[in-house]
Amino acid sequence: MSGKGDTTAIISQPWGGATHTFQEWPVRTECPHCGSLVLTVLQYDTGTLTWIMCCFLMFIGLFLGCCLVPFCLDNCKDVTHICPDCKREVGRYYRI
Repeated sequence: MSGKGDTTAIISQPWGGATHTFQEWPVRTECPHCGSLVLTVLQYDTGTLTWIMCCFLMFIGLFLGCCLVPFCLDNCKDVTHICPDCKREVGRYYRI
């Protein structure tokens, strides 16, 4: 069965890797720690934007606890991407 023109092509599509730009949603990537192909789990951490929003709200007069609202909102926090298999950090998205 070896005739002229019989060729098999294997095309490999990259699925993840270090070329990801991490954003505020889960991404499919290869974990650099355990090598698994995973969909990242998100963890929200207090970051620079959270503190800026808190100080801004306090500056405009919302100092009776209302300035703490940014600490309760995920949209004001930085996003850490976690591997669901080994539970280690894969990447991070900083809002500022």
